[in-house]
Amino acid sequence: MAKGPGLNRAGMMVLALSAIFTWGCLTVPRPRDATDYPDLMRDKVVDLARALRGRPYRPGGDEIDGMDCSGFVHYVFHAFGYSAPREAKAFAKQKPAISFNALRLADVLVFKVKRTWHVGIYSGKNRFVHAPSSGQNIREEVINEFWRDQLVRVVRIIKDR
Repeated sequence: MAKGPGLNRAGMMVLALSAIFTWGCLTVPRPRDATDYPDLMRDKVVDLARALRGRPYRPGGDEIDGMDCSGFVHYVFHAFGYSAPREAKAFAKQKPAISFNALRLADVLVFKVKRTWHVGIYSGKNRFVHAPSSGQNIREEVINEFWRDQLVRVVRIIKDR
């Protein structure tokens, strides 16, 4: 093949354009994670919480075969890569606190019933899912006057972007 000055410039141009197009193909957008879709993740958390209804309460449990209230909340959030305290009382120290009037799906409700701390996951329409106590199963129920009077704090694990 003959090497003339025009061919050299043309070859360089082809090489430069090839490099530009190849580089464009190699740059990959950063992978999306749960924090990119907070509303979707809230729905998924509530879906899993509801799917666990009927599972047995087990003191100190945080596995599918039985869980206490904080084990239940920890299990559900951990399934989607979120960290959550393992003890109900620890939720009361989480910041910032959210107003009850600003509740969103998947917010954690923190109650103090007599001297016992209790947590559940807000599931919308004035309802929450929780692991009540020994001898009972995980269930969804209305935040009635009793629960409202015991409410100490609302914690948002899934933050907006």
